[in-house]
Amino acid sequence: MKKINSLLCFFAIGVSLVSCLKDPKITDELLYGDEGIGKTAIIDIPAGPEGSRFIDNEDGTKTIDLIKFAYANENPAPQDVTIELEYDQSLLDAYNEDHDEAGFVIPDSDMYSLVNGMTVVIPRGERYGYFQINVTPSDFLGGEYAFPVRIKSVTPEVTLNSIRNQIVMVFGTKNKYDGKYQYVSSANTSLRPNSNTSAELHTAGANRLLLKPGLLAYYSNEVYYNIDPATNAVTVECPSLGVQTPQDPRSKYDPATKTLTVYWKQGNGGRTFEETLTYTGPR
Repeated sequence: MKKINSLLCFFAIGVSLVSCLKDPKITDELLYGDEGIGKTAIIDIPAGPEGSRFIDNEDGTKTIDLIKFAYANENPAPQDVTIELEYDQSLLDAYNEDHDEAGFVIPDSDMYSLVNGMTVVIPRGERYGYFQINVTPSDFLGGEYAFPVRIKSVTPEVTLNSIRNQIVMVFGTKNKYDGKYQYVSSANTSLRPNSNTSAELHTAGANRLLLKPGLLAYYSNEVYYNIDPATNAVTVECPSLGVQTPQDPRSKYDPATKTLTVYWKQGNGGRTFEETLTYTGPR
């Protein structure tokens, strides 16, 4: 996912906003730090215009602070500030096109409920408010969901950050294997032997993972790993190459070290793949 940093920072002369510098660190210091906070009140989405929020797969319904809104000023909000939001499909269409994606969709309304509707309140004396949703985490396993949100209005009227007044917030649930991994291939591996690189495993189901960036952590071909939670056996799917069956029984997941050791062959037996993926942290 591309990361877009805000390019605005604010200097106050009296109560006017007069110039900007291209330094996101200075931006955050001026808007939210202890010194030099701008004197012009601004409503801002700190994570915007793109963000992601992934939660663990847990039982029950959870309340999620999905999107954070800020009252950026030297003083906290002098009264309740009400922010009205709206979904904007065009934001999501542009996001999918920009990221060469087609699958991100707004989740069906029966998959979640809004805590306060399409309204966020930054309370008097506070600096932040949250767009909150109630979800059952398992409902979002393996899907590609996003909330394209735009600020519709603010009451009382407060200046909007001209860049960060809208956001596409990708949202999903991670299974317990999801994360960043160190990917190593053996000398016997076809195409890219003795590879040693970073990769990610993305949730594609309760016990199913999609290798990113793809085959051999290099090509775009999709590769999926399925882990049997009872035996820790691993099986592979590669739609473009096929996978020879029966699959190699040596393929296992080690929960103690969070390591996948995988052996498989192309469907026609033409290529051999021997891979080790070791968990390095959450993504």
